[in-house]
Amino acid sequence: MSDSEKPKSSWWERKQSIKNKWTVPFVYFEWKCEQLSELLKQWAFLEVLEYAGRLTILIAVIFYFRGCEDRQKAKHYQAWQVINLAQGKTGSGGRKDALQDLNADGVSLAGVDISNATLRGINLEHANLREANFSRAHLSI
Repeated sequence: MSDSEKPKSSWWERKQSIKNKWTVPFVYFEWKCEQLSELLKQWAFLEVLEYAGRLTILIAVIFYFRGCEDRQKAKHYQAWQVINLAQGKTGSGGRKDALQDLNADGVSLAGVDISNATLRGINLEHANLREANFSRAHLSI
């Protein structure tokens, strides 16, 4: 910080340097904030709080990445629930998206029952559909 940027020691000195009188309240507020900032810089406790905040962010990131597998499992359970609840019913019932999501994640679809489903345009390329039930399913494009 150069000498011109350093806060003036008194309000009187700062006020003398103001060119536009309408800025006085703003400059006064800034001057008070500078004083408070200088006072708070002396507190080691606030520096510890700053480090604690950074540590908290680091811990949150670690927990986020540790929970990725659990979130993936929950997504799969929810997709299977959609498929199973719509079993034997007509229409899509969300099964198209659920089946495509599971297949995209490499989950085996062996034995899945999609009878009566309307799944026009579904993409199950490379899916394991062994023993899957497609009876009366509408899969045409």
